[in-house]
Amino acid sequence: MPMSGESICNRKPAATIPSYSARIAAIGYCMGGRLAFLAAALAGVDAAVAYYGGGIHDQLDKAGAIGCPVQFHYAELDDHIPA
Repeated sequence: MPMSGESICNRKPAATIPSYSARIAAIGYCMGGRLAFLAAALAGVDAAVAYYGGGIHDQLDKAGAIGCPVQFHYAELDDHIPA
């Protein structure tokens, strides 16, 4: 069964496991960029990087929940990503 971006991001992050002490970042390209953005907003990661994160513009209502550094990478003349 395929999982939606929100169901993936609502999984218990590894950082909540008592014996785990490393920081966690989400990095993704295209749809993975959108999932990195959602992980920053919903899953408590320590940082996120989105490369060509398509569909983020439809998820901007979640931006206020982001509490970590997020970096976005887009090409200036990319016809597939809305301005």
